[in-house]
Amino acid sequence: MRRHERGAALLTVALSATALLLCTGLAADAGMLYMERTRIQTAADAAALAGALALPDGQAAVRAQARQLAGENGYAIADADVTLEPSNRVRVQWQRPVSLVLGPLLDRMGMDVAVMARAELVGGGMIYGLRPFALDKDRDDFRVGQEYEVKVGSGEGVRGNFQVLALEGRGAGPYRTCVVEGARGTYRRGDPVETEPGNMVGPTNQAISDLVQQDPTTFAEALRHPSRCARVITVALVDPGGRDCGGGRTEHTIKDFAQFYVTGTGSDGSVIGKFVQCPDDPELPGTSSRYDVRLIQ
Repeated sequence: MRRHERGAALLTVALSATALLLCTGLAADAGMLYMERTRIQTAADAAALAGALALPDGQAAVRAQARQLAGENGYAIADADVTLEPSNRVRVQWQRPVSLVLGPLLDRMGMDVAVMARAELVGGGMIYGLRPFALDKDRDDFRVGQEYEVKVGSGEGVRGNFQVLALEGRGAGPYRTCVVEGARGTYRRGDPVETEPGNMVGPTNQAISDLVQQDPTTFAEALRHPSRCARVITVALVDPGGRDCGGGRTEHTIKDFAQFYVTGTGSDGSVIGKFVQCPDDPELPGTSSRYDVRLIQ
């Protein structure tokens, strides 16, 4: 009888050990499937967001950006895995096999994990570049909320200069456009800039009027989100004096940048604005469209 009991105990231990191994294998497989699905879903989300951000550049750019982001996260996808949907939306969808610990026992070496991510492009407005005004001051000379002359008016210019810069070309037309839209080029501390002689009262008043009318943002709102406010203009802080270039023009060097909330103009061509801040970035990108992207269900 004792020999029979020993045999039953061995059988029980063997069955228990087998069950324990199976449970361990199932737990390991479930963990791997969960981790891999999380990784591939994160990669799909990133690919969809990258593709949506490239929508303004066309379908080829959308697929290229989505594939690049997927590749950077360790997954090679095809163009067919990236679909453009109506309303500025991008869908990224693919599947990947995952090896299973219990695969040999189940006569199935792996299991496919499928994911899908969708993102849409949302218009976020504009990022504005440098405006054609220069102040020979330091950043410590300003106080938040205090009004300053961003551009001087008649009777205050020196040798015909009224703090106007020739950023996008010479003449009243490029100047007015640059006041409203900002410069397209990138400017950095240490870059030379050249003044544009003349007061340009008419173009100045018209351009500032356009800015004020198109943006009803209050100064308090502009302080919280200066990049979202068209009336917050960035101007150059330059070295005093400068180098005479002839023809009434002077070359200055950009020392820093300052932002002002434009409040209006004077009859003499002056521009008035409340000081907002001095950005810490050493360079100021040119005017460009700004887009936001978000994941959707």
